[in-house]
Amino acid sequence: MRSFHKTANRKFAKTKEEIQAEITTLSELYDSLDVSMTAIKKITTTQKYDNTPLDIMSEIESTYLSKFGISPGDWEDAKSAVFEAQTQLTSAVYALEDVFKDKLDSISLKLDESQMDLEDYDFVNRQEPRA
Repeated sequence: MRSFHKTANRKFAKTKEEIQAEITTLSELYDSLDVSMTAIKKITTTQKYDNTPLDIMSEIESTYLSKFGISPGDWEDAKSAVFEAQTQLTSAVYALEDVFKDKLDSISLKLDESQMDLEDYDFVNRQEPRA
């Protein structure tokens, strides 16, 4: 908790109006990014359900393995490599969301700081009621 002494002696780099404008701007940016996170998650989730590697492997397996006498053991190593790569790709795609989550957290922190600045400003600059 802040002490009165530290708050009362604080110099404000911004006017109350500038702080309020900053809060408005940050709030709008936060809301916009928060709504956009839904679309971003939908895009990254699409990759999770992408069956392209499985479709490719199934087609090759059903059409060509027995035709050319490829042993299941030889095929399993190649298939495992594809599954591993797909798992890594899925993780990397989901990590794309983290950039936006970090930005959202950063905006939230700045917004909290600005709101505290406004509270401090109001506290320091309040006028005593006249009798």
